[in-house]
Amino acid sequence: MGMYPKFEGVPIAAYDKMVEDLWARAKRESGLSDSELVKRDLRPEDLGLSNPTWTFALTSTVGYVAMINTASIADLRWVGICGLCYTNAAPTVNQLKINRAGSDARIWNIQEAQYNENASIWVDDPVTIGQNEVLTVYQYCSGATTQAAELIVFLGAVVEKRGILVNP
Repeated sequence: MGMYPKFEGVPIAAYDKMVEDLWARAKRESGLSDSELVKRDLRPEDLGLSNPTWTFALTSTVGYVAMINTASIADLRWVGICGLCYTNAAPTVNQLKINRAGSDARIWNIQEAQYNENASIWVDDPVTIGQNEVLTVYQYCSGATTQAAELIVFLGAVVEKRGILVNP
């Protein structure tokens, strides 16, 4: 698995493949046609956040702690995460562990994000989460912290039934 500082080359190919996989899975699992599906950008609410902001309150616990704990991805929605933007001036999260359907799918070291252009990281192995699958994202902090508003923007795409959120 590789991480890249810019959305070009390998990360674009990985994103395109992720969207292709999401689209194929959505068609297969839902029985919907291409015209009944839509692709859009990932939103905080897609990952179970209650507000449309990518802000997380960190705990004072050292080690892995759940920061996103989604009961399940919504019906007729397929989610892909292919990167993140971590803009805090003094980042405290070292790693993210993404658990999909009860199994650890990815562990990403995100410390380097602050040194990249736009404080972003793009991966060559995006993670996809299907409809009704449980998603938990754990943060790993190496030191005790009580950050009230850590900003970690997840980058990705969603394929869903047209009209659930948008009807372009």
